[in-house]
Amino acid sequence: MIRSTNFLYVKNNRPNLSNGGPADSKRSLSQAALDSIYKLGQLTAAQIDNFMTPRAAEELFDLSADPEQLWNIASKPSLQDTLKYYRAQLDFWVIETGDNIPSKITGDGFDRITGELLSEVPAFNKVPRGEMPGIKSGASISNSKPGF
Repeated sequence: MIRSTNFLYVKNNRPNLSNGGPADSKRSLSQAALDSIYKLGQLTAAQIDNFMTPRAAEELFDLSADPEQLWNIASKPSLQDTLKYYRAQLDFWVIETGDNIPSKITGDGFDRITGELLSEVPAFNKVPRGEMPGIKSGASISNSKPGF
């Protein structure tokens, strides 16, 4: 993700996963209320974002026109130059800071809908760890501070 005064650009490297929040929130009264409204088809645009799967591979938001970042405008033909600019800025940031997209991420320990511990997980916080972002590409030794 990269943000300026005018735009927010998001690259979803795992578009198959929702933005649903942590496991404990899935067991909350607020989530139960959202689930009920979801089943009725009455969620607002902001609320439905928590359930959206798959997500767009790229998202672009005009922060002056849409400060709540509800309307992805990445596909608008008139904004393709803007989209390319922010995509390039994020790509530059990733290279300069030694960031990377792990090929093997830490698996879920909780069900993404119910928030309950998965049966194959021995105990809370005992999920075998995957690759941490930036480890393979040297992010921990990078002092780069790119900006745009």
